[in-house]
Amino acid sequence: GDIVLAIRGTLGKVGMLPPDWQDEELWVANQSCLVLRPARRDVDARLVYLYLRSAIGQAALQSLDCGASTPLVQLSDLKKMPVPVPSPEEAQAMLADFEKELALCARMEELRKEVDLLAGSHWSLNK
Repeated sequence: GDIVLAIRGTLGKVGMLPPDWQDEELWVANQSCLVLRPARRDVDARLVYLYLRSAIGQAALQSLDCGASTPLVQLSDLKKMPVPVPSPEEAQAMLADFEKELALCARMEELRKEVDLLAGSHWSLNK
């Protein structure tokens, strides 16, 4: 999946498109964001995403801030930023934890919807 990184304003906000994202679904990153893909095909984009959102990755991004009044990272500086590649064992553990995190997020979304249904089931304008 593609990684979307805010490089202006809310510097360092990072997101990742899900792997099942359909190419036909049009979306556009604005001028405050970059779409990132690993330069090396043997590097899993999820690992780059996990690094960029980590405290260490966020500190590295903040260190590239060259904006006077609005935080800003130049693409040329971002290209020079080293991204550590974990060992295969570390990568496997990181990705396993990430999958657990995604499952928990999906469950939280289900629970949020359930809470919304319960909250709206009484004294509703829709009855």
